[in-house]
Parts: sequence; structure tokens; C-alpha cells
Amino acid sequence: MKTLPDERKADVRIAGGRVLTQDGPADADLLLAGGRIADLAEPGEGPAAAHTVRADGLLVLPGLVDAHTHSYAQLCRHGLATDRLEPWLPGAVASGAGLTAEGAAVAATLSAVDALRHGATTTLDHATLGEGHAQALVDAYSAVGARVALAAQVQDVAFADSLHGVAPDVRADVAAADTRGAPTTESQILRCRELIEAAAGHDRITVLLGPSTPERCSGALLDAVAALAAEHGLGLHVHLLETPQQRAGGDSLGILADHGLLRAGLSVAHGVHLDAADLARLHEAGAALVHNPLSNLSLGSGRLDLRAVLEAGVTVGLGCDSWTTGGPQDPLAQARLALHNTRPEEPAAAWLTPGDVWALAAAGGAAAIGLGDELGVLAPGAHADLLLVDPLAAGIIDGVDLPMQLVMGGLGHGLREAWVAGRPVLRDGLPLHVDLGAIAARAAELQPALAAATAEQQPLADRLAALLSSTVPQTTVA
Repeated sequence: MKTLPDERKADVRIAGGRVLTQDGPADADLLLAGGRIADLAEPGEGPAAAHTVRADGLLVLPGLVDAHTHSYAQLCRHGLATDRLEPWLPGAVASGAGLTAEGAAVAATLSAVDALRHGATTTLDHATLGEGHAQALVDAYSAVGARVALAAQVQDVAFADSLHGVAPDVRADVAAADTRGAPTTESQILRCRELIEAAAGHDRITVLLGPSTPERCSGALLDAVAALAAEHGLGLHVHLLETPQQRAGGDSLGILADHGLLRAGLSVAHGVHLDAADLARLHEAGAALVHNPLSNLSLGSGRLDLRAVLEAGVTVGLGCDSWTTGGPQDPLAQARLALHNTRPEEPAAAWLTPGDVWALAAAGGAAAIGLGDELGVLAPGAHADLLLVDPLAAGIIDGVDLPMQLVMGGLGHGLREAWVAGRPVLRDGLPLHVDLGAIAARAAELQPALAAATAEQQPLADRLAALLSSTVPQTTVA
């Protein structure tokens, strides 16, 4: 990473703040140029800047990363988790049946603002794309000014055929009842290409390809995804081994490997039921895992052994998942839950520390989605994505370990501004570049049509849920 030559002016100097560097808090000025951090300078020293922002008395923190979410659920909140994943999924699909391209844009705007309010300047949106959705999502995130990794969530296998860990007779009953069919392989690759085209030239938007799960994708689709990713140099994002049924269904990680998808640039969401051999394969391949602790509990999927993942050397980020399974887009709340999630089953000597999970909420999430060293840190060369926080309003005491306080207490009411690419995008809880009141009003106006579309599919969703609820065993915690 290069620092700014002394003879060149910085665009912005953020002066007088206490900066959380990789070595700890320091009194320093941040010099920004071209949307990146050019240098950290002693207060008042270094090259001049075209514009100075005073941050006296404030903490300057790296922007956090929500490394797995589904923005649609911000609008489709009637799809709240009420059962385990397999029986809940038909209802979740029904909740989004009426989602238009405009609805997808409204949901993405709400999701981006929600994330910014909780300090997440970057999200990974694992998005199912309908007609026109790709351009709508790109436009929405661009308008807010947030940074996003958009992962095109694709699948082409009928629901019953994706239930690998469910008894054959139940799968047959589900197949007989399910009249929805499945998208074609060609249509799913077309959606991926639409997203690649829509995002071209948007420097705050990264495109990933996101097979929903190995079980929901044919071999032909996985091969096509691998080829398209290679053609465009794209990363990959996939749900993996979230539930005991998926574990019982066979070697999901092996399926990805067989189709050339187990590689660096792959991040897997959930991974609750990965075993030691799986973790070794992830590490060897250079793939990452995104831990979604609240969603895993919300859907009764289980509790990830985070220490085992970290000890295996796997890169880990944190995800908030959808509004309907993970609540607000708050990486620090997820970090706090990740810290305490498995303590009842562990000896105290094995408990993780706040410092362990702080790293996952920022730099770990950046690395998981393929932007390591560029996000989640305040260092020369990194994107100028940062937070200005009032420590008094956040309940932070000077002289006490800062990452520990952030994990345990969050940002409270202290977030004053969130910056992305060297410019403020949120101030005192409100976005600066979109009319949130108008967006919220439009979200309310869209609810009747969404409810009507859901009502049409609800009887089928209830029938499928009834077939599956009695066959999905409760998860036991080791």
C-alpha cells in the first residue's frame, strides 16, 4: 500500500479524532484521496487537504461488513421465521412472490440504510433476481452510496429434489403436492449475466455468483456458474450445510469441488454442520466461511463451533442474514452472539474473547467476500469506508480496550456519520442521498400487493410445511 506523496494534496483530512488502527487507538489525522485512505498523519502534520473535517472528541472506526444477507426480506417482513429451514422455505418463497423490480429496489434501499445505521458500510446481498431486478438493485445501492457485493442467487432444482436429507416417501409427497416447478438453467445464467452487465462501471459494487445451495443446483448449472465466474474473474457465495438434513444428504462440499467451485474466492454461509475434514478442505482451498449466529438459532439449525473453524485456519466473516431470520443488519450484535453462542457447552478456558470476534465483524468480513486489506481497516491504500462515533453517546470509556467495548456494547446512540469511498452517506441515523421518508412510504404502499401475492401461494406453502415439519428432527447441541 502506498502513502500519499507530500507534494500532492489530499481530498479530505479528518482531523482531531481518535483512530482505531490495526495496532489499536491512536490520535491521528486521516488523509483521504480518490476515495481511499492515503495516509495516517500526526495531528496537523503531512500534506495539505482540500477540505478538512473536524472529528474532535470522536472515534474514527473502520466500516463494518455484513457478509451475508438477503435484502428482499426488508420489504417481505411477513415471511418471519416460524419453523426450521426446510418447512419454512415454502412460506419464505411465498412472502416474496409479489416482489417486483421496484419492490426489490425499495427493499435494497431499506437494507442498505439499516446496515449503515449499525455501522456496516458494506453488505453482501445474496439476491434472487427476477425480471429487471439486477438493474433495480444496482440503482438502489448506488443511490444510497453504500458498498455492496451482489451475489446472484441461482437454482434450477425442484424443491422436493433438493431435500437430500429427507426420507424418500416424504420427498415423493412433497413432489406430488408442489406445483411450482423450477427455473431453467438457462434463465438462471441469464440473470447472472444481467447482473454483471448492470454493475459494470460501478466501483462500489462487486458482483459474485451465488448458487443457492449445492442441493438446489443441477450439475449443469454449477458447471455454467464455474465457467461464467472464470470468464469474468468473479468470486462465489453459497449456502452450505446449514441444517442437519443437508449434512445427512451427502457431501455438499464435495459437490462444489467436483464442479470447480471449491477455490479461493468462495465464501460459504452458515456451515453449521461442517466437520473437521470439511474445514480442512475449506482451508486448503482458500475458501471462507460466513457465520450467521442469530439466523442459525432463529431457524433452529444449530450452533456453529466457531473456535473449531478458526483453529482450522479458515477465514471467517459475520452475516446478519435476512430481516426475517436475523433481525437488523447489525454486525456487532452478531459478534456479541458469536462470542457467547456455545459457551454453555464449552469449558471456560476454551471461550473466545471479544477481540477474536471483533476481527470477524470488520476485516474478517472483508476477506470473506474477497476484499481483504481494502475494507474493515483504517490503513493506507484501503477504501475510505469509516465511522465517526461519539464515545459518550455510545457508552465507551477511554482507556479500556476499545474492540472489547464495541463488541459488548455496540455503537449505542453514538454513530454520527458513516462514510463510503471518502464521502459521508449517513448522518445522525439518516441517509444523505435518498429520501428515506419517501422510501418508507412506498414500502407501505407495496404491502397490500405483496400480501395478496403471498395469500395465493400460502395454501401450498402450508401443505408443504405440514409434510416436512413432522420429519425434520430437532437439532441437538453437542
